[in-house]
Amino acid sequence: MQKVTRLPITLICATALTLAGASIFYRRADSQPPERSLPTTTADFKPEVKIEIQNGYRLITSNGIPDHPTGAFPNRGNPNSISPQSYHYRVTMTPKSQKCAPDVQIF
Repeated sequence: MQKVTRLPITLICATALTLAGASIFYRRADSQPPERSLPTTTADFKPEVKIEIQNGYRLITSNGIPDHPTGAFPNRGNPNSISPQSYHYRVTMTPKSQKCAPDVQIF
């Protein structure tokens, strides 16, 4: 049986943001430039966040759209468009302190 290790949300989010940021700078030499689309802002989408407590866990779902204005994307420094995502987090309501950090396998 494979051991499942739970990582802190901050580590997961930081890793995801780092990987997403790194992907902006990586492009294969034989790839085509991205198609240009009209700039989008957060005004084009509504932020959605839902926080529930069920069976001893806080369940957080969000579409990742901030509740504040952002710049227009895509733009000269960022070819990506703003679009809703699907984030789901489950956090225990009764965290326990550990004496040492567990072994973690990312990949």
